[in-house]
Amino acid sequence: MTIHNAFIEYREQTAPRGSALYYSLLFTPKEKRDAIIALHAFSNELAKITEQNTEKTILQAKLQWWRQEWQRMAEGKAQHPIAKTLASEKSLSPALLQEWIDGALIKLDSDHLCTEKDLSFFCYREMGICAILSAYILGFQQQRSLVGVQDLAESIALVDIMTHLAIHLRRGWCFLPLDWLEQYQVTEEHLQAKNMSPELKALLQQLSNHAQNKFKSGLEKIAREDKTTLLPIIIQATITDKLRQEIVKANFPILHEQISLTPLRKLFITIQTYCRL
Repeated sequence: MTIHNAFIEYREQTAPRGSALYYSLLFTPKEKRDAIIALHAFSNELAKITEQNTEKTILQAKLQWWRQEWQRMAEGKAQHPIAKTLASEKSLSPALLQEWIDGALIKLDSDHLCTEKDLSFFCYREMGICAILSAYILGFQQQRSLVGVQDLAESIALVDIMTHLAIHLRRGWCFLPLDWLEQYQVTEEHLQAKNMSPELKALLQQLSNHAQNKFKSGLEKIAREDKTTLLPIIIQATITDKLRQEIVKANFPILHEQISLTPLRKLFITIQTYCRL
């Protein structure tokens, strides 16, 4: 079986037609598109490992396999379709790939994030490394553009925390910083009861504002000459920010209802973003 055929299933699962990732890559050459999808497929693999294996020894064993797989990839001996797809991308940092794996342990090593700084680091591990590696695949000229990419990735991760709050709570996770919870007097019992109180809405509004600020600062930091090559990351962040706006408009029904954008709306945002460059 060819690398291409072995990767098709991962591509269809990771960037299905109608998804934000699918639309963000519409204007990307196929070789770079498959490599970026492979990064997101690996992100999904890490998510599955952490969500399906609460026993730490099993989790560590599976993560160790991936550490060894990245080493095999560097030696030209990759076994997994994801690693085989990325094998030709010489711009990928082995250290970042290993750090990405280390970040998967955060969800089991800590029940809560304590401060906004911890939240930012969590977002970097969740989305930032994937975005940075994607930027190296896509290419950029100005180093400050990489800082902008990281801010856009953080905005995506913050909205993801918002949209998946109910799912995370069912799994015993809470990625809202403790100092925010204390500031708004929102207790864990309060969250588990799925009570969307004025206090929780105020906290979620702060989360939304934080995501919005990161989105805006990310766009400002990406150099003009890099915006065309980094278009996929900009489109994905823009689609995600539109979702954030819809959640705010609906008054944060996220504990009992999932808000989403239609494929047609995502396509419109994609074309609009492309035309604005």
